[in-house]
Amino acid sequence: MEISKCYDRLVKEFQVNLSDDVGNPASPEFRKVYVRGQCVNFSPAIINKALERSVVEFVEEELSLDTIAEELTGEKVTKWPAKKLLSTGYLTMKYAILNRIGVVNWIPSNHTSAVSAMLAKLIYRIGTEIHFDFGSFVFTQTLKHAETCAVKLPVSFPSLLTAIILKQHPHIHGVNDSASGTKSVLSELKDISKELQETIRVAAARKLKVDALIQSLKEEAGQEGEPAAAAEKEGSADNV
Repeated sequence: MEISKCYDRLVKEFQVNLSDDVGNPASPEFRKVYVRGQCVNFSPAIINKALERSVVEFVEEELSLDTIAEELTGEKVTKWPAKKLLSTGYLTMKYAILNRIGVVNWIPSNHTSAVSAMLAKLIYRIGTEIHFDFGSFVFTQTLKHAETCAVKLPVSFPSLLTAIILKQHPHIHGVNDSASGTKSVLSELKDISKELQETIRVAAARKLKVDALIQSLKEEAGQEGEPAAAAEKEGSADNV
């Protein structure tokens, strides 16, 4: 599947409508998300199919964090830190690059000085080219939006989610976009109007101050000129 640009509003609506039942096999809503009145099927197999990977789900072998620490650091660290985070200063160049890509695209994070266990496992699998179920990883990361009350949880794989939604409902991105787009433009214009009004108010106040200063300087200049004029008249009288 070709990964197109991300429709940010559509992805946010998708995440808002996620529920715990999406990952519950006993629920009739298992692996279904309803967006704008449409049912979007969402599962590890669908994600893998979108990426043209194997759609067969399998149980992965549990990875030892100590083994991962050795690989990522070139054996400089042989035990995973007790604080649960591995400093990026120990990473080899290869894994430092993978980590930078990971914190931006795969597991978004503002903490760039240390590697979490989850991201470490991912870049270890990618770096060692171990076959793993990438669809399950993306699925799990996405479900975190249903399991948390965090307001600003970073979005993982937004373009991929957009592609999966549009593959099933090609025209869903146009639904409600026109009305919401108009509201967005109106809101922006109102903000601009307020800013211009404030600019006019400040400029008018400054003009009054400048005019007052000009008038004051004129009056001062006039008072200084009066004695000189009087002296000139006196001199003229004496000459007569």
